[in-house]
Amino acid sequence: MVLALGRLAIGGLLLSAISLAPSAPVSTHINSRPLIPSTRLEFGIASQPSDLSWMASSGVPWKYRYTYLAGGVNTGNGWETWNSPAGAYATYYMDASNADGYVPVLPYYELLQSSPSTGSNESDRDFSNLNNTATMAAYYANFKLLMQKAGAFGQTVIVHVEPDLWGYLEQRAGGGDASTLTASVKSSGFADVSAVPNTAQGFAWALLHIRDLYAPNALLAIHASLWASGYDVGSDRSTSLNAVTVADATSAFLNSAGNASNPYGSTWDLVFNDVDDHDAAWWEAQGANNAYFTHWWDPTNAAYPNFTRYLSWVAEMHTKTGKQLVVWQVPEGNQYFLAENNTCGHYQDTIAQYFIAHASDLYAAGLVAVLFGAGNACQTNNTDARSDGITNNGGSATTDLAGWCTACNVHAATFADDDGGFLRMFVGQYYAPVPGAPTNVMAAAGDGSASVSWSAPANSGGSAISSYVVTAHDGCTIQGSFTVPGAPPATTTTFPSLTNGTAYTFTVAAVNSYGGGAQSVAS
Repeated sequence: MVLALGRLAIGGLLLSAISLAPSAPVSTHINSRPLIPSTRLEFGIASQPSDLSWMASSGVPWKYRYTYLAGGVNTGNGWETWNSPAGAYATYYMDASNADGYVPVLPYYELLQSSPSTGSNESDRDFSNLNNTATMAAYYANFKLLMQKAGAFGQTVIVHVEPDLWGYLEQRAGGGDASTLTASVKSSGFADVSAVPNTAQGFAWALLHIRDLYAPNALLAIHASLWASGYDVGSDRSTSLNAVTVADATSAFLNSAGNASNPYGSTWDLVFNDVDDHDAAWWEAQGANNAYFTHWWDPTNAAYPNFTRYLSWVAEMHTKTGKQLVVWQVPEGNQYFLAENNTCGHYQDTIAQYFIAHASDLYAAGLVAVLFGAGNACQTNNTDARSDGITNNGGSATTDLAGWCTACNVHAATFADDDGGFLRMFVGQYYAPVPGAPTNVMAAAGDGSASVSWSAPANSGGSAISSYVVTAHDGCTIQGSFTVPGAPPATTTTFPSLTNGTAYTFTVAAVNSYGGGAQSVAS
């Protein structure tokens, strides 16, 4: 329920959101859309519309849920055609996610799959499309449609713009910034970007400007690739690779691509990155490892690549971009369950186990979320994607010396999930000590205040609930929080210092000695 206070506005300044005309650039805009407040690392997962029931049944209070928007902007097969009317797929996904308490994340992967996509490799095909006026006119129209749907949704949604593209552009720039690369922006003829320059920098500015016009509630994320500088932090065995230097190069390029400033509106809200698009053991089976490169990360942090080097890169990216980072499409393989026998759908990897076990280290480096997901077919999945039920490899462990595993995966699975149930169990354990989300949040208007009530969560976590934190939202902007202490604390409160005539919603989170739990669904 959106709560509108009944009286006229209490005296004070009234702030209006003004959409900037593209013909009138202004000084750098300071973003007012921080990621949902986080005091610890949060987890999310790839989730197609049909996977929503798995998320609920897992018992894990996942924070985020993601699905691709892809298919090309001018092919007749893009995401906008997947449901009717045009663009309804995104609306359905956002609404369903929000109804179950998850923040929707939409990786927007459209440029490469658009026509004509001319070139011998992905970088050339992306760049060809980026400079095709007809393709880009369709692109901006497609992105505008998504922003219109996001704006109508009205809640926080994260749009992750073009994974890989920014890495290819950094490489093409050869040490230059995004303004040195051509792109069709004003030449596309699309009205909303009619004054924005025809550069890759202008392309970034244009997307941010379209967001400002139609979906100020949407968080936009640019992507930082570990390999973009020409040195791959995620696979290079070299002991001399300097992760800070690599991060400095990539952050400088992203800063030039709308992260540091934008004369046409806002800047990027988040920086996403990915660590791999396949499980390490799958790569090994393809013969991808050699003396110079491997997809196995050493969990002891003695050999390279490893987690210490990756977190050094993350910390520097966080410092130099000034943005929170999200690691996305993290491989789901593990070395815990017998199910991981290095066959299709059951490949091993070290990353998921390390990330969950070292969540505080990731958070300290600047990561606020880990989003798991199988990046390609035949990879380990958190669902029973192989439809092979509970599998335990006949009770035999699987040794993989390249992955530091000597018969290490000795535990029998009791779930049909292709990962043996690893993510549902261990992410669940990560969240278990804190309380669940309160329910039935309701609010009633007062004079400059609101009466808010809720029901205690079904699960108080590892200790008794010591307080509730009630947060007021004005559309997508947090307007303050109010703590309700007690032993036990009350499940009603009066939220003060609100502005009459303004519409508010409220969320509630329970707190115990382990920390704060998940936010409730809004009132």
